[in-house]
Amino acid sequence: MAEPKDEIPASPISPLMVQLLYETPPSIDFPRLTSKVEEYCGRTDPNARPAADADLAHYFMLDAQVQYKQGCMPSQLCLVGATVPLDPGLLEKALQQTWDWPEVRQVVASTPCALLANDFVAAGLERKLRNKQFRCFLRAVQEIAPCKAMHWMNTQKIVNPERFVFQQGEEEPQPLYGSINVRLFNIQGTSGDILMDTLGLGVMGLPDIQCHYHGLQPDDVAPILYNVAYYIFQHGDIIKNGETVPGVLENDKWRCQHEMALVGPERIVLDLDPGGHYAAGDRRTRQP
Repeated sequence: MAEPKDEIPASPISPLMVQLLYETPPSIDFPRLTSKVEEYCGRTDPNARPAADADLAHYFMLDAQVQYKQGCMPSQLCLVGATVPLDPGLLEKALQQTWDWPEVRQVVASTPCALLANDFVAAGLERKLRNKQFRCFLRAVQEIAPCKAMHWMNTQKIVNPERFVFQQGEEEPQPLYGSINVRLFNIQGTSGDILMDTLGLGVMGLPDIQCHYHGLQPDDVAPILYNVAYYIFQHGDIIKNGETVPGVLENDKWRCQHEMALVGPERIVLDLDPGGHYAAGDRRTRQP
């Protein structure tokens, strides 16, 4: 039986991490990168900017500071070379859950080199500012040292960098493209049961979204999960247990319940119950 929300510990906030995949080790013009970071992300500490001959970048962001009891500390953005070979297991998980890039396997197979972009001391930032700052950092790096693919480690998704940069530059950019992924799992030993969930909200301290069902089309369920995830990102964890969200069919109301995720990583999810004969798994907590 699902635990009440107030008995479930909050999802731990962790660094945002993206591997930038290259065919050959990139050469980075660090002064130009610093200029782009300041253009897109805000002011950096002039005493901690990378030198022209640096092998890593570590920016202290003066316009995005985190409040602690002892005072404020700038959030940080980092770009470092990969110190270990790419983990084929992690890449395979992401390849299996990347649905919008048909050529992704061919591209990734040709990219044995990587840089790692991540944020640091950023968990205390307001989530929208944090998400925007990190995405702008990726845009800056991509303009200076274009990669062939982006491995979003927090969301198990491989992103086409050209599409990412295009969406960042639109008048109405897509703030969660890459930052949120909708995954799909076929449940073995069942008659067509499917589990779909989102990955990405948990690292921001919010519940991801989950739906365990059968008899519906994944292409119809995926937008519902993404839309609810976007709503949670915009407004916070305000959907209470027992409240409903619109489902696939007209006048559908899918009941919501906070519980622990059925598929790892371990985190809180907002489970959507499609009801009736569409619901799968143990639904003992479902209300009539």
